[in-house]
Amino acid sequence: MSVPTCIYCKSQTNPFNRDHVIPEAFGTFEPTWSLIDCVCVQCNQYFGDTIEPILTRDTPEALLRLEYKLKSPSKAQDLHYNRVSLKVNEPGVWSGARFEFVSDSIGQKMIPRPLPQVALKKKSESDWTWLLEDEISSETVERFKGGAPGDIEIKILGTSQEISDRLITKLKDVGINFRKGEPIVEALGVDGKLEAAVTAVMDVSIFRAISKIAFNYVAYLRKPDFVLLPDFDNLRNYIRYGGQPQWAPVVKPSADPILADDSRNYQQTHGHLITFDWDSDDHGLFGQVSLFNSVNYGVKFCPFYSGVWRHDMTTGHLFDIESRTISALQATRLRFVTRGL
Repeated sequence: MSVPTCIYCKSQTNPFNRDHVIPEAFGTFEPTWSLIDCVCVQCNQYFGDTIEPILTRDTPEALLRLEYKLKSPSKAQDLHYNRVSLKVNEPGVWSGARFEFVSDSIGQKMIPRPLPQVALKKKSESDWTWLLEDEISSETVERFKGGAPGDIEIKILGTSQEISDRLITKLKDVGINFRKGEPIVEALGVDGKLEAAVTAVMDVSIFRAISKIAFNYVAYLRKPDFVLLPDFDNLRNYIRYGGQPQWAPVVKPSADPILADDSRNYQQTHGHLITFDWDSDDHGLFGQVSLFNSVNYGVKFCPFYSGVWRHDMTTGHLFDIESRTISALQATRLRFVTRGL
């Protein structure tokens, strides 16, 4: 029997605890897929303090946790907006304005709350330029200066008179004078519903957290000794320490679906999908992770695998967030189909 070894730092002396294949923030499933005596307490604590909170609080997938009720609306304020930006994506006076979600007074619904910002537009133009409070500067408003009085239109979006006055002062400080007109009474959204455009910055912290899910998945299915092979040292080092292999990029996001019967505009499930397979040249190994069947993250395990080619290496599973069950996917060449959906 092999000595328990951490699949990330390779320690055999640190204490171990349980680590779920998919973080519990994205749902719990039956049967429970977790690693025992595979991830040490030190590595688990590191992941829980660093990359996993970013994945669960500052990504499009973090927003989907709220949409699919894996996170209570009362916790909407836990979301971060360092990497994710929400813009109003429907016609009206607030089209293009940025906002965040907060909980209502009783914690039952998410409601959109505008961020402090201003919008400027030359009368000869049709598009508004929206600037958050910390984006207002001489440089960002330069093209709106120097015209005749009344040549530009300005909208102030603040959640209180104090904030609105602060925005007006900041505009004045950079050479833009605001003349008060009639207040805009149009609400931001109706009954808490608002069509939004979501943009996100995907950085190495997110990619490492996604890679960890893929790595845990393979460790669970093929056992720890497999992922402890030297073939995967580069990926292991990337996940644990952020070291970039020579064959970067390790992770490649895509809008292309994992499931053969899906398209960019149609998904037959909103569950999580994870797969493991040979690459297209049958030399290396790669995985795919798609939380909520949204963005498909391809994860390169290694460009060249030193072991024997095996047809049974290919695996894929659906983690259904409605039934809370896990089911195997049927594999065709580099594509997967669901069983029974």
